Amino acid sequence: MEAAALDGVVLSGVVDAMATPERDALVALVADRLAPDGVLVVHSLSPSGWAAEDAPPEADLVAGHPLRPGTWAHVLRGWTVEVIGGPTAADYLVVATR
Repeated sequence: MEAAALDGVVLSGVVDAMATPERDALVALVADRLAPDGVLVVHSLSPSGWAAEDAPPEADLVAGHPLRPGTWAHVLRGWTVEVIGGPTAADYLVVATR
């Protein structure tokens, strides 16, 4: 896909277990592929959702863990970031624009 070819990207179920270098590489790739006013939406479990009894098995099997909502503003430096809480507080959305 060409640079600046996308108006939006949704990441759901892929960033929670990533190590920092993997997540940084994905964010850089998304930033390159998004149009100047493109929107990135990240759907993530909250740390409490990750630790819940009914969390997915990956929560115990991977080295990574979900970021706190406020950490996304640091990861997405230079983006305008809005965090929207999920209906049960076990997940949330990060909506970021460049």
